[in-house]
Amino acid sequence: MFGLLLALGMGLAAGALVMRQSAGPPEPKVTKEKTIKVVVMARKLSRGLKLAKKDITLKEWPERLATPQLIRNLKQAEGRIIISDLVAGEPLLLAKLAPPDSVVGLSTLIPLGRRAFTIRVTEVTGVSGFLLPGSRVDVHATFDVEAGPKEAGKKVSVTKTVLQNVEVLAAGGEKDVGKKKKGRISTSVVTLLLTPAQSDKMAMVNNAGSIWLSMRNPRDKKLAPAKALFVSDLAQIKKPAKAKDEKKKTVKKKGKAVKKKVKAVKKKKPPPHVVEIIRGGEKTTTEF
Repeated sequence: MFGLLLALGMGLAAGALVMRQSAGPPEPKVTKEKTIKVVVMARKLSRGLKLAKKDITLKEWPERLATPQLIRNLKQAEGRIIISDLVAGEPLLLAKLAPPDSVVGLSTLIPLGRRAFTIRVTEVTGVSGFLLPGSRVDVHATFDVEAGPKEAGKKVSVTKTVLQNVEVLAAGGEKDVGKKKKGRISTSVVTLLLTPAQSDKMAMVNNAGSIWLSMRNPRDKKLAPAKALFVSDLAQIKKPAKAKDEKKKTVKKKGKAVKKKVKAVKKKKPPPHVVEIIRGGEKTTTEF
């Protein structure tokens, strides 16, 4: 009887152990993250446009990622002008909106401390109309300067890169790149976004000579050395190489230093020393 009870007890213990292992570890307790509602873009919009009710919506956002720049009220965003390109689903930030009293126009796109400067271009000087708002360009200027004291009164042409990696704010009357589907704008003027110092330089160059623009990759931030290029640099003629058997020698003649070409004379090697050695009937010769 005792053996039967012992076997029954061991069977129950083994069964309980198997059931416990098959059940696995207890499920972890899941804590729901706190969220808030913020204003996000409902569709893609380009800078300079006024936000309408259909352009924005509310979306849940993690509270731990909330910043003072996030907008939590649709009425706070409606009617405001955006100053940068936005995509659908992007949270709307106060920094990307113009002040509430702003009106639609170019002035809302000019950051504080910058100036909008317009220059006249042609199909050639303006990159054949492929400049769009947001493009990055270098500005080259060609003008005439005094040749130098040795050639008084004579002028020579010089070209120099005066500005690098500046933004095109508008092309003609277009400040929104989204309005042009073909990617090309036929215009005679381009507006650049410059600092006050750059604006002064452009005003001087625009009056002194002609301006050319070159488009650059927007990811290319490297600034090249701005070295002036003269017309004579394009047609430099190399002087003929001097004969190897000539060298310059300075001699004094009547108190003045005079350079005189003297042909170099090759020195002849001295004849070798010869020693004759006679051994018996044999005669040997050795040179050193």
